[in-house]
Amino acid sequence: MGRVGVKISRKLLSQWVVHCGLALKPLYHVRVDHILKGKNIFIDESPVKLQAKDKCKTAYMWVVVGGNESNPAYRVYDFKINPEYSHVLDILKHYRGGLHSDK
Repeated sequence: MGRVGVKISRKLLSQWVVHCGLALKPLYHVRVDHILKGKNIFIDESPVKLQAKDKCKTAYMWVVVGGNESNPAYRVYDFKINPEYSHVLDILKHYRGGLHSDK
């Protein structure tokens, strides 16, 4: 936007991103429901850099893939500060089926 002369503060732009994320939360839950109805779930985490005040920290992006349709399968991405499995177990707590992971 800056290239075309529109000046938007970083704070306002951040607020817009947060509001978009909150608006998409119901879609996230629908996609998780579709994934949990499938017979197989694939899950993995990847380290990503998180910009902190002083330096970059390592955070993790979890991807959960599944559902009954094979092409394309449903995918959700879950950003977490740590690699602990507890939040993934929250997603999978009622799931009964095959789980594929590299851990």
